[in-house]
Amino acid sequence: MNNIDLISLFFIALSASFGHCIGMCGGIVMAYSRIQLQNNISSIASHFIYGFGRITTYMIIGAISAFLGSGITISQSAKGGFFIIIGFIMVLFGILFLLRPKVLALFEINIANSRIFKKIFSFALSRNNLFSFYLIGLLNGAIPCGVVYFFALSASVSGSLVNGAFIMLVFGIATLIPMVLFGLFNSFLSSIKYRSIMNKILCVLIVLFGVYTIIKGFRILFS
Repeated sequence: MNNIDLISLFFIALSASFGHCIGMCGGIVMAYSRIQLQNNISSIASHFIYGFGRITTYMIIGAISAFLGSGITISQSAKGGFFIIIGFIMVLFGILFLLRPKVLALFEINIANSRIFKKIFSFALSRNNLFSFYLIGLLNGAIPCGVVYFFALSASVSGSLVNGAFIMLVFGIATLIPMVLFGLFNSFLSSIKYRSIMNKILCVLIVLFGVYTIIKGFRILFS
């Protein structure tokens, strides 16, 4: 994993957070924003604590993805082939989302409506303390999401559990500030037209990164 990979993934995550992430997780942010805390400092801190909760779940997902990927890429040829397959999936993912934005919803199972999720979420919302925001973030990170799938795929070819967790850390950090801004200024950032533009940028970046991953796979095969 080199600097080009991390910088590329950071900007992909940044585009995703201003588009898809706000559309998908914005409702949760608005829900917990209604919790009354003692002062404005605590209110701002709550958004960051919520973000740290998401990042914790994402890093666990990244480590698990890297572990599963390492079991597949035993030999050099298998590793190259795995990179190529993952790259093609990324390209397909980006093109489908660009041409048919609603197709992503088919892969995003709505566990938010499950009884257990609602019970834990309601419990967290009812607590008037900062830890509740961390719990909400943990839950939010576990909600099936197409963009998280993409980053999990990237983590699966990262080579180690630490790299896999680090990729998801980059994803979490890149999405942290935009989601905090949404919590503070949700009227502007929730604009459908604005999010549509950011989603298109996201798709293009995903396709380019997929092509880059395919090229890396062929280099591994013929090195």
